[in-house]
Amino acid sequence: MKEERIFSLQMSARDYECDLQGIVNNSVYLNYFEHTRHTFLRSIGLDFHLLHIEGFDAVVRRVEIDYRRSLTGMDEFVSSLGVSMKGRLQYVFEQRLHRHPDGVEMAKARTHVAFVHKGRPVPPPDKVVTAVNTWLAAGAEA
Repeated sequence: MKEERIFSLQMSARDYECDLQGIVNNSVYLNYFEHTRHTFLRSIGLDFHLLHIEGFDAVVRRVEIDYRRSLTGMDEFVSSLGVSMKGRLQYVFEQRLHRHPDGVEMAKARTHVAFVHKGRPVPPPDKVVTAVNTWLAAGAEA
């Protein structure tokens, strides 16, 4: 079985993200997952804003989230992702949140992202494909 490359980011829940039950509101998890994807793009030399200026937008087509346990205010956690290409138009991000330091999985998501250019679906720009493939290949060499 091929080993998948994982990008990880340390994060913290904030008390204002909690609802009346004292747990992080379920909609906030979408922000955590998106922040991780944007940070991943920066880490491989891509700028989400610059892509937009060039007319390319990465748009979320679908998100499936499984909530395992609840994060509470000020919990520390690790947000991680793996990425793969689906067909010629989409990337699929397998994302997970694990509480730190005990490693308990709090949530996992599968996020489908496609590119549009001036509002029309297109394959990912060459520089995106190159950056992602270079990152994936570096993991295969390790």
